[in-house]
Amino acid sequence: MKKKSLRVKLLFLFLFVGIVLGFKFNNEEFADFYYYQGKPFKLTQKSDAVFIVLNENVTASSFTKLISSFPEIKSAADFNVKDRKDFVLLNNALTNTEVSSLLSKLRQNPEVKYASIVFSPDEGKTLIGVQDEILVQFKPELSASQISEYLRLNDLTVLEELKLEGGKSYKLQTSGSDFPISAANALYESGMVNWSEPNLFFTNLITYMPNDPFVNSQWSIRNTGNNIPTGVAGTPGCDMNVDSAWNISLGSPDVIISVSDTGCDTLHVDLAANFIPGTGRNFYNNTIGGFDDMGHGTSCAGIIAAVGNNGIGISGIAPLCKMLPVKWMNSQGSGDYSGATNATVYSYQAGAWVISNSWGFPNGASSALDNAIADAKNLGRGGKGALFVVASGNENGAMRFPASTNPNVLVVGGISPCNQRKSPSSCDGESFWGASYGSNLDIVAPCVKIYATDITGSGGFTSGDYDPEFNGTSSATPNTAGVCALVLSVDTTLRWDSVRVRIDRTADRVGSYSYTQAGPRNLSRWNNEMGYGKVNAYKVLLETLSLMGPVIVHTPLNNTEQITGNYTVDCSITSVNSTIDPSSLKLFWSKDNPSITDSTLLINTSGSNYTADIVGSGAGLYRYYIKAQDITGRKSTSPSNAPANLYSFEAATDLVPPSITHTALDNTPKQKWPLDITAVITDNIGVGSVEFEFRINSGSINTVTMNLVNNNTYKGTFTGTVNIGDFVEYRIKATDNSAQSNVGYHPASGYHSFNITDVLGLVLVIDDDVTYENRISPDKEFHEADILTPLGASATLFTNTLNDAGYLAEQVTFSAFNPADLNSYDLVILSAGLNEGTMFNNQTKRTAITNWTLAGGKTLVDGGEVGYIYRKSGTATDLDPLFRRNVLNDSTWVSDRSGASIQIVTVTHPIFNSPNSITGPITVNNASGSSWGARDEVTLLNKSGVSRIANWTGGTASNGGIIIHNPGNDTSKCRNIFFTFAVSQIANQTVAANLIENTVAYLFRDIIPVELTFFTASSIGNSVNLIWNTATELNNSGFEIQRKSNNSEWNNIGFIAGFGTATDPKSYSFIDNNLKVGSYSYRLKQIDFDGSFAYSHIVNVEITAPLQFSLEQNYPNPFNPATMINYSLAKDELVKISVFNLLGEKVATLVNTNQKAGSYELKFDASLLSSGIYFYSIEAGDFKAVRKMMLMK
Repeated sequence: MKKKSLRVKLLFLFLFVGIVLGFKFNNEEFADFYYYQGKPFKLTQKSDAVFIVLNENVTASSFTKLISSFPEIKSAADFNVKDRKDFVLLNNALTNTEVSSLLSKLRQNPEVKYASIVFSPDEGKTLIGVQDEILVQFKPELSASQISEYLRLNDLTVLEELKLEGGKSYKLQTSGSDFPISAANALYESGMVNWSEPNLFFTNLITYMPNDPFVNSQWSIRNTGNNIPTGVAGTPGCDMNVDSAWNISLGSPDVIISVSDTGCDTLHVDLAANFIPGTGRNFYNNTIGGFDDMGHGTSCAGIIAAVGNNGIGISGIAPLCKMLPVKWMNSQGSGDYSGATNATVYSYQAGAWVISNSWGFPNGASSALDNAIADAKNLGRGGKGALFVVASGNENGAMRFPASTNPNVLVVGGISPCNQRKSPSSCDGESFWGASYGSNLDIVAPCVKIYATDITGSGGFTSGDYDPEFNGTSSATPNTAGVCALVLSVDTTLRWDSVRVRIDRTADRVGSYSYTQAGPRNLSRWNNEMGYGKVNAYKVLLETLSLMGPVIVHTPLNNTEQITGNYTVDCSITSVNSTIDPSSLKLFWSKDNPSITDSTLLINTSGSNYTADIVGSGAGLYRYYIKAQDITGRKSTSPSNAPANLYSFEAATDLVPPSITHTALDNTPKQKWPLDITAVITDNIGVGSVEFEFRINSGSINTVTMNLVNNNTYKGTFTGTVNIGDFVEYRIKATDNSAQSNVGYHPASGYHSFNITDVLGLVLVIDDDVTYENRISPDKEFHEADILTPLGASATLFTNTLNDAGYLAEQVTFSAFNPADLNSYDLVILSAGLNEGTMFNNQTKRTAITNWTLAGGKTLVDGGEVGYIYRKSGTATDLDPLFRRNVLNDSTWVSDRSGASIQIVTVTHPIFNSPNSITGPITVNNASGSSWGARDEVTLLNKSGVSRIANWTGGTASNGGIIIHNPGNDTSKCRNIFFTFAVSQIANQTVAANLIENTVAYLFRDIIPVELTFFTASSIGNSVNLIWNTATELNNSGFEIQRKSNNSEWNNIGFIAGFGTATDPKSYSFIDNNLKVGSYSYRLKQIDFDGSFAYSHIVNVEITAPLQFSLEQNYPNPFNPATMINYSLAKDELVKISVFNLLGEKVATLVNTNQKAGSYELKFDASLLSSGIYFYSIEAGDFKAVRKMMLMK
C-alpha cells in the first residue's frame, strides 16, 4: 500500500512538472515536429500562407472585406467560405515574428475562430493547417479523475471522445495561448499517453487527377484495346477480367462497402438502390447524411457498386453489393486526421466489410488513424476484420500515409491500359502525373480514363451524370475494393487478411518488370513499382471457389429431455470441387467438456444424406461438430471454423415454461375489429402449441390458435363481433414440447384488457421524409440538409393532431407501406414534408394509390417539393402522369415561392371554418432558411371539380397553394386535397393543427357506411359458406367478396348486388367452392353507387384433409426472387424447414413449429440473398428430405 501511494504521488509530481515546463511557447518559435510511433515527425513550414477557421454564418462578402484590411494577404478569392476552413496566400514570405503578429490580429476579429501557420511537404502543392485541436490516447491505467485534472490545469477542453481501443481517446481543444503542436508534444513527453498529435488539416487529400450504355467503355472490366475513353490505344486483356468473374458472382447484398470520401450522391439513378438507407454520415460537419458536394466520392461509389443490368449508365464491379456513404472531406477534398479516424471507426461499426479509401495524407502520420485501422481489422465483421483498401498516391514516387507505412491495409497502385505502371510516360498520354509506389505496395489496378458516376446534373466534375475520365489511384482503389467485395460474396467466412493475400497471390505479373522480391506480405514475386501485379478478379474468385471444401447442410440438435440412449445427427454433404473422401466424414463430440473427446464415422443412408450417433451418457451439455474433406484435401466443418466454434445442446429434464414477449393491446376502435394478436415465443426445448384465450364483457372463454408466421413470432385473430363500449380480456398461453408440457402465460396471472371504442374514421399517414440526404435537392443549388426540423415532422403532426381529434391515425414509412392495406382505411395521407429528393419513389405503390383513389379512396398530400418532382418546370417528361393527374391534380410547377405565405381565397370554405376558424395569411417558414422543401407554387389541372381555395402571396392568383378535387363538381363530396407546402413549416403550429383537423373533417363528410349486423363463415368439405345480414342500407351497390389464404394477398372472388337503400334487415349468402386444404380469411367490400366503399371485419375458416409426407420441388426453379415450396404431413408433427447455402450455413428458417396433418404451401423470398445454388430441407418426425434450388438474379 505504501508503494502504491508513493507511485501516485510521484505521478502527480511528474504531471505538475509537465504542466509547468511543457505548454507555453514563444510564438516566434513554432514547433515543427510532433511524435509518431515514438519518434519526432518533421514538418516543413510555408511562410507565405496562413490557415484560417471561420465562425458560423460568415458570408463571402464580409470575409472579402475582412481580408482587404490586411495588406499582407494577397486575396480572399480562393477561400471557400462555405467549408469555413481554408488557406490564404500572402504577398511575401514573412518571418515568424511577422506571422505571429498577423495571426494575432486575425484572431481578434469576431468572424475568425482561429488562425495559424501553414506547413507544406511539397512546396505548396499540399497545404497543412494547424488547428487548435490535438488528438490523444491516455494510457489505460490512468483514472478518469487524473485525466480530468490534467486537462483542467492545462486548459484543454474535450471536443469529442474517439471510439478507439487501447485507452481513453479524445479530440481536445487547446487554449488560445498554446501552440497546438507544442501542447501535443508536451503531453506525449509527460508519459501519460500512448500517443498525442496535432489534428492537422490537409489539402490535396484525394488521389484523383482532374482531367450500362457506357459499360463497353469500362476497360477495367474488359480491355479490347480500342474501348478506352478519348481513343487511347490499349493492350487487349490489360484489365481485371471482371466479365469472366461475373459468371461466378455479381456480389451479395450482405457484403457492405464503405465509401470513405467526400460523400456520395445517394440519389443518383445508377447508385441509389445500392446505398443502405439512413447510413450516411458527415464527419466534416458532424451531421447526419453523407451527401457529396464535390463529386469524388460519387465517382468512387459508381466504380464499386453502380447498379448493373438496369439499362443505364455503368455497372459497378460488385453490382449486387451494398454501400455506406461516409463523408469526412469537404468540397475541396480537404480534411483532418480526426475526420479520417471517425470515418474509419464508423464504417466498421456500421457493418462495412470493405472500406474504400481513395485518398492519402502527403507526408502525413497519425497514430489516431493507425489505431482506427487496427480496430477495424480486429473488431470489424465480428472479428473477421474490415479490409481497409487505400490508394498509394499520384506523386510518381513515394506513397502517401497510411499507404506508406501501415501494415494493416491493402495498398493499391495504378496501371495504364498498356500493362505499365501509370507514369508520365505511359501510353495513356497523361504526362502530368504518375501512380506512387514503394515498399508497402500490394497490387496495381486500372487508374486512368475510368468511366464513373458523377453528381447528378452539373454539380460534379462534368455537366452530366457520368465522368468518362475519372483518373488517379482514386479510381484504382474502388476497382480493387469491388473485387474484394466479390471475393467475400463467394466466401463470407474469410478474414480480411485472407482476402488481401488472395488478391496479391492471384495478381497478374504483367509488363517488363522483374518480380523477384518477397514484398510486404512475404509472398515472393513482388516488384517495387507493380507490387504483386495487376488485380485479376476471375483468378481470385476461381481460387476462392477451389479452396472451398464440401458443403455440409445440417440442422443443429435442440435441447432435449432424452437422457438415455444416443443422439442422432443427420446431415447432407455435397461436393463442390472434387470427389468426397468417405474416410474423412466424421462426427466429433464431447460431454460436459469444452474440448472434443470422441468421434465416429458418418454413414451414408442415401444419396448425399449421412448420419451418425453421439453416444449418450446421461444428462449434461453435449458439444459437437461435423467434418468433411474431398480427395484433394479441401476441408469443411459444420459449424464453420470448428472446433473453435461448436454446436451444443443440453440433455436434461425440462421444467422451464416457454418465454412470451408481447405488447398489450390498447383500446381499439370497432372499425379495427377483429384484431390480430402477436407474440414472440421461445423455449429451450421447443414450442409445442400457442393459443390465446379471450372473453367479452366477462362472458364465456373463447380459445384461438396462434400460428408461427416467422422466426419465433406467432399470430392469431380475435373472432366474433363486438360493439362500441365492450370490454375485452385476453391472455396468451404457450405449451412447450417437454414431457411435462410446461405452460407459460402472458400476463403471468390475470388478463390483459381493453375497450372497444368509437372513432371518427381510420387514417393511414405515410411518411416519406425519413432521411437527411433526401432533404438536399439533386437539381437545385446545394445547401446543407436541415437537421433542426425532426425527420417526419409533418407526418408526426398529422398523426398526433388527428388522434387528438378523435380519429385513429396510424403512421408508417413509405418503404414499409403495403398497398394491400389501403382498403382498411378511410383516408390516406402522403406526407413528403421537407423531402427535396425522391419521394413516393415506387411506381407499383403509386399506381396502387392512384387506382385506389380512382375507385373512391380519399387522399391528402403535403410537401413543398412534390409539385416540382412530379412536374419539373421546363421539362418535357412527366414522372408519373396518372399519379399527378388523379392524386395531386396539378398541371405545371411554377416556383419555390420563396418568402411567401398562404393566402386564403375562398374565406367561406369549410376548410377554413369548421370546426376551427382560420384566417389568413398563413405564414410558411423556409425550413433552415436555405432549403427548397417548404413551399411550391403550381398551376391547377384543367379537370372537372378541381379548384384552389388558397394561393400564394406574391404568386399568380389562379395558381394553387391548396388544391381540392370535388368529383363531378359535387361540393358535398371531396376525394383529393394537395397542400403544396410542408405543413410542419407553418409558423403557427396551432393554425397548422386546425388546418389539418378542418381538412380531414371536410374529406370525411360523405363517408356513410352500410350497417352490417352479422357475418360468418363455415366449411363443408372443400367449400366455404358465407352468410351476412344488414340492418339498414343507403345507396348500396353491393358487396365484393374477398378471400386470402395464409400466403396470399386479398383476392376478389365474387360480387353480390345490394338493395340500394333499405330500412329493413336484408340477408345475403355466397359459396366458395373447390378449395385446397388450408386456412382462409374472408371479408366484404361494401360499395356505394358513387364508388365509395368500406370493409367488413374478417372471418376465418379452415379446410382440412388427410395427406402423406412429402417435400415437393420448389416452383419456379430457377427463381428470382421468390419461389413456392409445397409439402405434406401425414400426421401432426414438429416441422422444421430450413435453407442452406453452398457453405452449409443456414440462411433462413422457414418453418419451426408443430403443424397438423395436411398440405402446406409457403413462399420463400430470397431478395436479400445472392445468386447461386441453395438447399432446403424438411424434418418432420422420422421423415427427412433435402432438395436443391437455384436463385438466378
